[in-house]
Amino acid sequence: MAESGRIPLSVTSTNYITGWIDWLESDVNAANNTSKVTLKLTYKNAGNFQTYSASSTFYLKVDGTEVATKTDGYTMDSGNTYVVLQKEVTVTHNANGGKAITVAGGGALTGTRGLSASSGSGTATLTTIPRESTMTVPVNMTMGQEYTLSIIRASNAFTHTVGYSFGSSTGIIAQNATTTAKWTPPASLGSQIPTANSDTVTLTLNTYNGVNLVGTKTYTATLAVPDYTPTAELNISLDNSASATVAGWGIALVGYTKLAYAVTGGTSYGASITVYEVTIGGTGEILTVSSGLSGILTTANGAVCARVKDGRPGKWSEATEQTVTVYDYGAPEILNGAVFRCNAQGEATNDGAYLYVLCHGSIYSAGGYNAMTCRCRVRSVGGSWGSYTTLLDNVGAVIPAGLSATASYEAELSVIDTLGSERTVLYTIPTAAVAFHLKQGGRGAAFGKYAEHDNTLELPTGWEITIGGTPVQRAFFPVGSILQTVSGTDPTNYIGGTWTQIATSTVGGVTVVIWQRTA
Repeated sequence: MAESGRIPLSVTSTNYITGWIDWLESDVNAANNTSKVTLKLTYKNAGNFQTYSASSTFYLKVDGTEVATKTDGYTMDSGNTYVVLQKEVTVTHNANGGKAITVAGGGALTGTRGLSASSGSGTATLTTIPRESTMTVPVNMTMGQEYTLSIIRASNAFTHTVGYSFGSSTGIIAQNATTTAKWTPPASLGSQIPTANSDTVTLTLNTYNGVNLVGTKTYTATLAVPDYTPTAELNISLDNSASATVAGWGIALVGYTKLAYAVTGGTSYGASITVYEVTIGGTGEILTVSSGLSGILTTANGAVCARVKDGRPGKWSEATEQTVTVYDYGAPEILNGAVFRCNAQGEATNDGAYLYVLCHGSIYSAGGYNAMTCRCRVRSVGGSWGSYTTLLDNVGAVIPAGLSATASYEAELSVIDTLGSERTVLYTIPTAAVAFHLKQGGRGAAFGKYAEHDNTLELPTGWEITIGGTPVQRAFFPVGSILQTVSGTDPTNYIGGTWTQIATSTVGGVTVVIWQRTA
């Protein structure tokens, strides 16, 4: 919008003449950053029958520079208004479009009332010419999507260069643009923010008039990477270095196998994988490196689950899982066993020289690779073991062991598997049964069996001693002032006297108490 105004003159030595300077702005030119200003030096004669005429130069000045003068004589009749001087000037505005000029003017008059001088000056504030164009920018943008940037320009002569700055990356969006610029933020900008989902992008609008830069405006917006999910790839293999046998089988076995794993992570827009999480089902471990070795599997859970996270907040992959078949494993067991004296036909007899043996075992099959062996060996009590006799599972066998009727023996049944794990059970084979036997030399005796030890009174397995009607298992009668009984048996109640407990021990699963007689 053009501006206008009036600047009054000060006229001396008369009350009839008034004067002023009118200024009027026109032709505001945004492209050239100029406007035209028309100046008019005007007087009015309000006197009755007073006539004035020019006697010196009239002038108009802009910012101290004379732009117009007039020295021609003429008459100012009473009651009339006269435009003495008029001038149109072109004003160049400041770089920002604003401009204020100082306007001055005046002159001298003569008339019937004597000499009159006139002058005046004032400021004319002109229109501020729009310079830099403006641009509409979305508040939020996403890499890979196209956006239209609308440009509002002050002059059709203006062209524009649009650029961007994001992190350390800069680029040109458009050159010689007029009213629009299209921009698809490149996905490669994601590498500028590998640990963030978004950041501030700065857009720059440079306005040109021809080759001359009119001005620059900047805009900011939020630029985000598109939504995405990292990926995880998992590979697992068996490590059976703990057992050459299991390694030969090529299976995963509880107690022997470890799982070797490797995780590869994939991500987008310049991010890097920073976190690995691998869960080993067979050990319960949660491992946090991209590759490695689990502990030895403790359960038959062969599931391995992995996921990864990149450097951006919340960017976890979906979990990926692989499962291997893991065979359970434990020590062999003896489910049933039998050992007794017999004759050559396998018929039970308490003084038989043969031994009837049956062993029924169980092992973990390990997918059919593991095999079971049942066996037996015999020795006299306190002697050395003989060689093993291999047995068929759950099938009785008669072994010509050459057992003496007057001696006790021990038989060991065992189940062993291919991996060498073994379960054994020890059986006692008593002497032949007799009512009472006095050992040769008279220094040992036994009820129900042959006496085998000096200084000992023996009972066969299964017999028990009762004192006062109460059974006493593994009771030892006092020798001097020392006595052993099972826990819970107080010798005071059966033998008399005063006894003090001095120690305990465990024999065959039974707690034995050591007593000392104190009175």
